[in-house]
Amino acid sequence: MPNDEEKAAGFARWRDAMGIKPICPACKSQDWIFKGLVALPEILDDGKLSELFASFRSIMCDKCGYVMLFLAAPSSELLDDDD
Repeated sequence: MPNDEEKAAGFARWRDAMGIKPICPACKSQDWIFKGLVALPEILDDGKLSELFASFRSIMCDKCGYVMLFLAAPSSELLDDDD
């Protein structure tokens, strides 16, 4: 399993291959920190949490803290992990 630095490098390769240029919409910085995986569960009508959830890779602006989320599935092939 890759360490955080390897995951960040894999995510950067995926981002670059997709042509994504992460410029912070809040402060225009281009300095980002890879923050890892964020999982968001679905809340069912009865208020319970579903077993299904969406997972996202996240990056945070190093200057102002703005966060960008990217669906984890498309980026997983370059990260080679089981998060």
